[in-house]
Amino acid sequence: MPHFVTSYNRLSARSVILMFSITHQQKLVKIIAQVLLVAWLIYLPVNLFWKFDIDSAYVNGRLVDYLIPKIFVTDILMVSFVLFNLTQKKFRHQIATTLKNLFIDPSWLVITFFFILLGLGQFFAGHQLIATMTWMRLLLITVFGLTVFNSQSITKLVINLGLGLSILIQTGLGLWQFFKQIPLAPYWVLGESRINQVIDIAKFVWQGQERVLAYGSTAHPNILAGVAVVFGLWLMELVTKSKLCPPSKLNPGQLILSPLILQWLILSPIILVLIITQSWSAGLGLLIGWSWLKLNSNRSAQTNQKAFSFLILVFLFVLPFIIHLTALQWSSHSLARRDYLNQSGLSVWQNQPILGVGLSNITAHIEEPVINTEVVRFVQPPHQAGLVWLSETGLIGLFLTYLLIKQLIRTHRQTSIPTCLVALLPIAGLDHYLLTTQTGLLLLLLTVLSLIKLNHKQ
Repeated sequence: MPHFVTSYNRLSARSVILMFSITHQQKLVKIIAQVLLVAWLIYLPVNLFWKFDIDSAYVNGRLVDYLIPKIFVTDILMVSFVLFNLTQKKFRHQIATTLKNLFIDPSWLVITFFFILLGLGQFFAGHQLIATMTWMRLLLITVFGLTVFNSQSITKLVINLGLGLSILIQTGLGLWQFFKQIPLAPYWVLGESRINQVIDIAKFVWQGQERVLAYGSTAHPNILAGVAVVFGLWLMELVTKSKLCPPSKLNPGQLILSPLILQWLILSPIILVLIITQSWSAGLGLLIGWSWLKLNSNRSAQTNQKAFSFLILVFLFVLPFIIHLTALQWSSHSLARRDYLNQSGLSVWQNQPILGVGLSNITAHIEEPVINTEVVRFVQPPHQAGLVWLSETGLIGLFLTYLLIKQLIRTHRQTSIPTCLVALLPIAGLDHYLLTTQTGLLLLLLTVLSLIKLNHKQ
């Protein structure tokens, strides 16, 4: 009998130790996944990369940055996050179920077919390496998005922590650069642009002196402003929808937790960033996004979708015509340059309407249909995301986009349109970086994740 009791006690002790070990391992796995995602959100705006094969990026004797093949820190973080989650049996089962449910629907099979067709089309691009790498990056971003959505370790608290830290870091960097006019750290730390250079740096006149605009750790002030607006509106929408106590029920020490004060705490660094970047597209995005957020609670999902469709029509289709007509009437170098790039991008697509010129290849062809050589000083893509996508992917990319939008509308018919997605429309209509930079592509991913209600995950 004593021997039986001793054996039973030993077995119980081993069971307790095993259960403790499993629980500890699960917690460790969860923490590692969360740290990787927070790091990705912090580095999302960071223009830190390794470049290679630079000789392939010359056009007519000029080095074009958009054509240089690069591997970003965020690429490494995305690959690490995906591979780490794939080591977990529970996640593999979850992702297999998600993919099975997706491909039961023939629409996703058609979308996949056209995405593969788009990939095959990159072998016909003039700069095949950057075109193929961009397609592979789109594939990686898609896989990463599916991984984030299916990971049980990722909660809205983790995402909001990453977004908040990223805004604070970028605002701090921007303020330092604006007032000190020098980078805070070496490039390899946060990927800051060398703003103390003279060439190709955005400047403006402040108090009678020419000063460099704030870059943060992004590639351009407009990108810094766009990141701040998208991140900030995501957080403000969350605060608006959260069930927080009204100010009347809070004591004086808890007033900081009221929705109104929290929103202004989030809005303050965004306004600071807009001031030190002078970004009109991001400012317009904030204005429209803020208005959308305030009016959203009084509208039905169907009304929101109609309003969103109207904004798409205005910024992606009507705005280029307004810019063209205005450029003809007013003598403005900025408008003339913007109209030239848009018209040239349209001409590039007309030359290769089916496949386009290849992903990330628009700058290699933008000067072929020369309309006005007087305004050509340096190579840029069209300042309109729709024209960039159309000229680089042709009708195949256009049809793929149509299928994706149609499928998202069908599967999320009752879903409210996220504020950060609305704010991207002016940016897409007035700039190109959503499709021509790593940060822009990741911002698009973030807004799509918000559309499928990742920000409502518990």
